[in-house]
Amino acid sequence: MRRLAILLLLPPVAAAPIPATAQSVVGPGVGPSLSDARNGIREGRRSGQLTRREARDLRRQTGRVDDLAERQAIGGITDSERRFAESAAAATSGLVDARRYGGPR
Repeated sequence: MRRLAILLLLPPVAAAPIPATAQSVVGPGVGPSLSDARNGIREGRRSGQLTRREARDLRRQTGRVDDLAERQAIGGITDSERRFAESAAAATSGLVDARRYGGPR
């Protein structure tokens, strides 16, 4: 009950959504992996190592992990979710590399 009262006293700005144009803010364990994945997708597409469909699928996966990382950055997830986000980011980066360098398609 006390928590609800405190939340009601917060100004509406605190609950405002993050603008779509804002750069995503990710946690320390997730950021480098997501950056590597995005760079790998971009380079793989430019060099022809990834098809358009593969690149799109990988971008979607990266976006899902990024959404979870944004929730992490604002303190909206538990420790186990944080560990999952870090693992998912590393796995996504590895998947990009596997697809680029001849892994199973």
